[in-house]
Amino acid sequence: MRGSSSSSGRGITAELVLPENATEGLSISVATSRAHRGEAFVSALSAQLETLQPGGQEGLASLKMEDDGGPESGNASSRFKQESQAYYYYSKLLCDKQKAPGRAALNFIQRFTQTCAGLSPSAVQQGRPMSEVQAAVHQLCLLLEQEEHGEATPGKPKVVSELQAHVRPAVERCIFKHVGAPMWSLYERRHSAEDAQFLAKVEALAKIPDARLMEALEIRSEFRGAQASAVEGVPTNRDDGTTSHLSTAAGTEDAGYPDAGPSKEPAVSSVSSLGGSAYERAAAALSQLELSVGEKCSCIPRDALEVLSLAQLEMKTCALEASGGRAELQSMDDVMPLFVFVLVRSPLRRPFAFARYMTDSLTQDERLESEGRAVLLLESAARHIAFDWNLGPLGIEKDDDAIESAQF
Repeated sequence: MRGSSSSSGRGITAELVLPENATEGLSISVATSRAHRGEAFVSALSAQLETLQPGGQEGLASLKMEDDGGPESGNASSRFKQESQAYYYYSKLLCDKQKAPGRAALNFIQRFTQTCAGLSPSAVQQGRPMSEVQAAVHQLCLLLEQEEHGEATPGKPKVVSELQAHVRPAVERCIFKHVGAPMWSLYERRHSAEDAQFLAKVEALAKIPDARLMEALEIRSEFRGAQASAVEGVPTNRDDGTTSHLSTAAGTEDAGYPDAGPSKEPAVSSVSSLGGSAYERAAAALSQLELSVGEKCSCIPRDALEVLSLAQLEMKTCALEASGGRAELQSMDDVMPLFVFVLVRSPLRRPFAFARYMTDSLTQDERLESEGRAVLLLESAARHIAFDWNLGPLGIEKDDDAIESAQF
């Protein structure tokens, strides 16, 4: 039975299901939107079904309402539920040493962990450790597929086909929570010199006010936010291409830019130096990358990629708010300098290690898509800060000596 909804172009689908035991009655599944008309229809149908119950018996007719994929449907929640079920279900299989996938997973984890302990960080340069893990994940997915076509597994969900779409992310999560930490250590050591150079520059820039930093990066005035644009004596670019010097009663100190000198945790202190900056949220979002790695973390590349993408999205949202909704970040000429600013003010301390770790986890096709572009932006911004940016015009002298000492 199918009816049309003239308001949105979507229909209402009702399906009658006869259980294996016919004495249990019929089950009716209705799929419709969560619009007012759809819910009203389901309520009316439910009331009619209640009148058909003979002798007041229960359970002879049941009604189930589902979303049809409309804009207000719960598909995101349903996807998360399926991913969670898939992760738990495939974890059970991979933990079962009596089955081929479980034995293969255990052997790989033990062997790879021992191999990582003896590897030189230079092995990361060719991406060998990550390639080995990805190959193992692929092989485990094939073994799980064979297991699915074999005998029934106790506790197997009724609709396994819905979980098969999430098998690879689930297997990656299962494997990386065991091998991610030792592999991340290799990336961290391999890129320690580059990250130290980046950190030295961030230390030096921590004491520069936001407005002055934005001016040095030539960030468009509409993206600077009211507070950063209202600092006395800071030149601001007009739309006609000329330059003006704003004069206000608010000085640098009053505007919420503390003169923070270098510290042992300069990147973290940089966040506090943002004060009321329009990009404080974006800078803080990058801190989640630092929380996703370490000895007690799973170090899952997919999670890190998601954090990075959300941080860059937050930056675009902040830019929209800073401009009062009048301008959006679209051109790379606008995106790059603004992300450099956010990265300098963020708690991120190991951008080169993160960039390589995430890049190696991507396929060749993914590197050309949004994930690859997000990582490329991170690496390019970090490289500009660490190697290309001359801090002399900002009054920071002899930064080369400080950077050189930071590498040793």
